[in-house]
Amino acid sequence: MPNFQSLDDLIAKKAVEFADQIRAAAAMADKEEEIRIEVEKQLAFIQKEAGVKLEGRHEFTVASGRVDSVYQRVIIEYKNPSSQWMSAGEAMGKRKRGTVHLSQLEEIQILWPGDVRALAEFILRSFEARDRSVGAGPSSSRVKSPPTLHGLAGHFAWITGIPEVRIERQFEEHGLSLGATVEFDPPPAAALKR
Repeated sequence: MPNFQSLDDLIAKKAVEFADQIRAAAAMADKEEEIRIEVEKQLAFIQKEAGVKLEGRHEFTVASGRVDSVYQRVIIEYKNPSSQWMSAGEAMGKRKRGTVHLSQLEEIQILWPGDVRALAEFILRSFEARDRSVGAGPSSSRVKSPPTLHGLAGHFAWITGIPEVRIERQFEEHGLSLGATVEFDPPPAAALKR
């Protein structure tokens, strides 16, 4: 192992090299798996030089969602570079936001009429119940974490085994942004005020 004054020095030295290697791999990759493999290769070089052991776990459920990889307390979510859901602007953190209400999902069908809306409502109710139990303190401290359409597609794919990209394509064909949050329909009185 080279003589670095600290682990911070090693990471600072290797960060640019690591990022360059991953960018190059992503530019040629067709699947998330190819990027994960390159990340593992690069981490192997770093762990050897640092004299540490990094043990990753891959493709499993944490809390209420699936993650691609976890190294101790670091969660890594890889994105398929050929996926249509993430544009260059989104990759730079400018993902289109907005809100999609349950009623907007009624016409979308993957397996049977109403399947997307039904799952979205189940997830919303589940998130709402979880958020109430997590934020059981004063109402100002309550957590609110509505899912995005991208997250809904991930849940649907996980349950059905249908590729996530197919579900996301359906959302996009209906003119919906994958970064939009899914919400209950507003009450009729609130809808009139708009």
